[in-house]
Amino acid sequence: MRLLVSFVAAALLAGPADAQIESWKQVGGWDVNVDRSLKNGCFILFKGTRGTVVRLGFTAERDMHWFLAHDDWKSLEDGKAYVTSVSFDNGAPYTGPMKGKAMGGATVALTATFADAAVWKRFLGEFMRGNRMRVTYGGQQIALLNLQSSAAAGEALLACQTSFDGRAPGSGAPTGGDPFAPRGGQPPDQKDPFKR
Repeated sequence: MRLLVSFVAAALLAGPADAQIESWKQVGGWDVNVDRSLKNGCFILFKGTRGTVVRLGFTAERDMHWFLAHDDWKSLEDGKAYVTSVSFDNGAPYTGPMKGKAMGGATVALTATFADAAVWKRFLGEFMRGNRMRVTYGGQQIALLNLQSSAAAGEALLACQTSFDGRAPGSGAPTGGDPFAPRGGQPPDQKDPFKR
């Protein structure tokens, strides 16, 4: 079983075939990594002793994505949507579709992306404060994760992404700058629709 867990973890780490993963640090059983193929998108990864693998991090667009895999889930189909519910301790569940995503070989993981910053910030906050994360599908519990060290892992995830972007994820434009200013020393556009 450990060999299969290692394979699933490696597949989740790799994601696309051209992924370039670098270790950033380790925090309480969570690996904090940088995916160079996602414009230096940081993520945290946990490999459970019973076959569960969790990845939570940032896409190239700085939306939040998360992956959930288990070595017993052989019938997951690539591209198929699975309506799941995720709850932290006794909190309200996050219910919605997770898609099957091929991770190499016969491994398929469940994946979801939060494009709304307010939603992913709430999700990450509950993840960091929670003691347990419960995932259900079809009314049946499919994963119950102990979130020991999740606060430290979440803080490290945010610190990692801030170190690459120069600002906190989801904070909008960099502070103290004009988001519409020319980049790379180009001359300003004389037909600026915002100029009066």
